[in-house]
Amino acid sequence: MLFRTYRGAAPKEAAEAGAAVDRLAADPKTYGRHVYDLVQRVDEAGADVVFYDGIEVEASAYGPRHAAELNLRKLAALSKAGVALVLSGSRSLGLSSAVDATAKTSGGSVAFSRPYAQPVVCKLVGGLPQC
Repeated sequence: MLFRTYRGAAPKEAAEAGAAVDRLAADPKTYGRHVYDLVQRVDEAGADVVFYDGIEVEASAYGPRHAAELNLRKLAALSKAGVALVLSGSRSLGLSSAVDATAKTSGGSVAFSRPYAQPVVCKLVGGLPQC
């Protein structure tokens, strides 16, 4: 598991779960290498799932259209490699139609949603959903 965040610090649960943690800074000069660096990091960490936290930072640094394209490229590259990608941010950046399911945490619960379906709300127990 690989947890990448644009926020100041990763949640302690990420490290406790054994995830490799990367703290990122969105830099317009690195836009072209972003997906390459991600795939290389996934290989180094041996990750089968990647969590990206704070993707709205990319929209600020690269512009909303480029940020959406970047995340679609991430999704395609990781999907081809058989690695799951979870994107988290305060805005969807127009990606809601590109994902199969979304999850939103609030307090002690998490809601899972799929397009055109009612969300499933579960309690979080020890950082894991109990439905």
